Amino acid sequence: TSQPAVPSRIEFLPRNVAQNILIVLKRSRIDTNQLAMGLKRLDPAVCKISNDEAERLLEVWPSPKVLQEILDYADRGEDVSRLRDVEREVLPLARVLRMGPRLRLMVLAGTLNSRTEELLAQLARLQAGCDVLRSSVVLKDIIHVAVIVFNFTNFGTMAWKDEPLRGVDVQSLRRLQETKATRGDFPGFNMLHWLLKELLRHRPGLRLQDIEAEFAPVPMAAGVSLEQLRKEAALLRGDLLFVREELSDHRHAYEEAPSSASTPVLESRSLEDDVRPQEESESVSTPVIESETSAVPTTPEATAGQEDVARPPVNRRCTFMEAFLGRGANFASFAEAWMLGDERIGIPEMSHAGANGFGPTLAKDG
Repeated sequence: TSQPAVPSRIEFLPRNVAQNILIVLKRSRIDTNQLAMGLKRLDPAVCKISNDEAERLLEVWPSPKVLQEILDYADRGEDVSRLRDVEREVLPLARVLRMGPRLRLMVLAGTLNSRTEELLAQLARLQAGCDVLRSSVVLKDIIHVAVIVFNFTNFGTMAWKDEPLRGVDVQSLRRLQETKATRGDFPGFNMLHWLLKELLRHRPGLRLQDIEAEFAPVPMAAGVSLEQLRKEAALLRGDLLFVREELSDHRHAYEEAPSSASTPVLESRSLEDDVRPQEESESVSTPVIESETSAVPTTPEATAGQEDVARPPVNRRCTFMEAFLGRGANFASFAEAWMLGDERIGIPEMSHAGANGFGPTLAKDG
């Protein structure tokens, strides 16, 4: 007896594209139905996906023309089970409007907190190291002696005369140990040893552990890569521009239909506090709708059970993006002001009256 013919699967994706998509989905273990739900809600908690996984998925994602063929097939009411496995995996994501930008937004929402916290931690380490160098009495004493020796050795300038002294640059300070003495206190005696010897002569109670304790933040600050900070700041600036353009040029794609009041509320741990005040202000300012035939009572007791009917649904997705955009703009402004020295981490914007720098200012003549 002959075996019944197995119906062939319907294919729309090119074979190489289908193979690449399956590889990415299997390696990342992505549930496309869950991912599609997370993209519609812009909620990273619905489906966990890293930035690298999102980039790999977008690299192999098929063209809009091919995706439209799959959507047309499903919209005609054809049997979706006849599709090949990879087409069925792609179909939920193909139904999501602006799938690529949404995927980037969702990944950004899930990683923004950790990225900004790490950047602020790096800036704080750099700031702490700079504060130590600026306030260190030991370093000032060392530089004082180094300036005197530098001017006498290179220009013959005597510190006790009225001649102006020239400053010494950081690179010259770093090369002090390269200047060897012909007759030193011990073999390998150099200019840095001599500076420390002079420092101990003026401050005999100074100990090595005192210097190590005073300069403890400096090694951590020296480990901060300024180039990496610039790159991360540039990436955040690009993300900020991307969110601004999405909100400005494609706002309609993220707006909920008026009938979708029962759509689950988007909750994002990183932006929950930023979103809530705006939602409350919108709900308070929304007028109560009254019927032409019978006025609705406006007392709190009378309207307690009618708020959901009277008020239109809050567009939470756009509220999310606006809060996201505002937070990014605030951080970008802070980072720029920090680089210019107008902001400091951990310092309030306006110090209290009488604090250092905010005391009364008197003229020289009193």
